[in-house]
Amino acid sequence: MRIGWILGINKLQNSKLLFLDETIHNFDQESVQLIANKIKEFTEENDIKFYMITHSDILQQSDIWTEIVEL
Repeated sequence: MRIGWILGINKLQNSKLLFLDETIHNFDQESVQLIANKIKEFTEENDIKFYMITHSDILQQSDIWTEIVEL
């Protein structure tokens, strides 16, 4: 339900969207943080909102998030 809401709001706002599902969870801790920071940098530079589904504690505790939505 929340995923549908997120997609609907982005469509109404005509926003660019990057939606990632467990994309980098199998990497080591250093690589996860590096890739997460690059994703944040890329999305900020290109004015893209991004959402990531993850079970990774490393990613959940990362400082790349402006908001966390639990599903």
